[in-house]
Amino acid sequence: MPTITARALRTALIVPLLAGSALLASTGHAHATINPSDVDRPMISAGDLDFGNKNIWGTLSGGIVNWDMTPGAPGACQVATPWISGRLYVNNQKDKSSRILVDFHDADHHNLHTWHSGSVTPSDNGSYYAVISDTDFWGSSDLDHIVLRLQVLQNDGSWTEVGEASATRPRC
Repeated sequence: MPTITARALRTALIVPLLAGSALLASTGHAHATINPSDVDRPMISAGDLDFGNKNIWGTLSGGIVNWDMTPGAPGACQVATPWISGRLYVNNQKDKSSRILVDFHDADHHNLHTWHSGSVTPSDNGSYYAVISDTDFWGSSDLDHIVLRLQVLQNDGSWTEVGEASATRPRC
């Protein structure tokens, strides 16, 4: 079975299963909630590098940031934990490394946490993607927004930003 057909079949099977799992989980006594209206769709397009998801026609749309909201201390904001997912698409990037860096900020733009995905380094000039999924930051009532940066590795070992997107938590 061709790779693309197998991936499409897996996706077609996994999405309904995840939706069913979410429905079953919502019937329990969990304190955290994910509200579908509290979903951001960050997208980065930087030539032969993209972050987001592509539809069936290959058009880039946003990745997904689900804001998991948990009750905080009395009188304080809810604790926000973003779950970030999407794909890092690379094309014509032989031996060039790229990654997604995520900064977690408070309302004054102070950095609370930084996380980066593993790097993607194709061995040829084909088209590839890597799934990016982050639940590394376990939440804060101070968290206001996240900034996603698409980066490429330079010859001197430093990472350079080639694109950026952001997502803001639901208000208190």
